[in-house]
Formats: sequence, C-alpha cells, structure tokens
Amino acid sequence: MSRLGGLILWLLRWYLDRVVTSWHREVSRLGNRDNKWLWICLCIFFAIFLLPYLTREAFSDSFLLGLSFMWSAFLAISFAYILKNPLLMIIVYVGVVFGRHIITLFTTAKEEATGGNVIGALIVFGLGIYLITWANRMKRGDI
Repeated sequence: MSRLGGLILWLLRWYLDRVVTSWHREVSRLGNRDNKWLWICLCIFFAIFLLPYLTREAFSDSFLLGLSFMWSAFLAISFAYILKNPLLMIIVYVGVVFGRHIITLFTTAKEEATGGNVIGALIVFGLGIYLITWANRMKRGDI
C-alpha cells in the first residue's frame, strides 16, 4: 500500500508542477500589458461562467460526451489554456461534440469498402482522420 501511496504522491507532485509551470508561462506570455490582470480575470470568469451551462448541455446529449467535455475542460483550465481566449470553453465543447460525431464517418467508410467502393472508402477514411486531428486540436485549445 505504501508503494501505491508513494506513486500517487509522486504523480500529484508532477501534475501540480506542470500546472504551476503552465500558468506561469501563460501569465508571463501576456507580458507587461496594462490590462493583463483584467484579461486574466475575464478569461477565468468566462470559463467559470460557461462551464456549468456547457456541462449540462453535454450531459443532456450523452453521459460519455459529458465526461469527455468535463475532462477536456479540466485540462484547459488547469493548464491555463483558457488564458489564450476567454471563449475557449465553447471551442472545447464544439471540439468534443465534433469529435464524437466524426466516428460515424468510419462506419460509413467501412460500408463503402464492403460495398466495393474502395476509393470512396479511402477518401472518407482520410477525411475522418483529418477531422479527428482537427477536433483534438480544438479540445486542446490550439485553434
């Protein structure tokens, strides 16, 4: 039990170190602007204000979609991605919803391939891969 406890403590320290480093980097990225603290407060306010509404909407659609949004929102807030854009929570929500509905493209590609349309299946499969990478970038806040 003590090994597991030590591993959990090490993981918690590692996570907190990453969080502090991320927030320090994002705050220093803002530089010495006059409105630096206003921008930080505005981003935090919008994240806290939008989180309950978007979470309720995600859970009303699907339980797994709600959990996926909660995890992505947790990462966006804890690693200070929200300081890049005050409306990032909406972008994260769109990325999660978009990523969930892209999976149907792969079933369409499978149906096309079994129907004999191999080139169409490859095109749809490639589009699905591209859209999943785009949705993951949205979830991380890179867009």
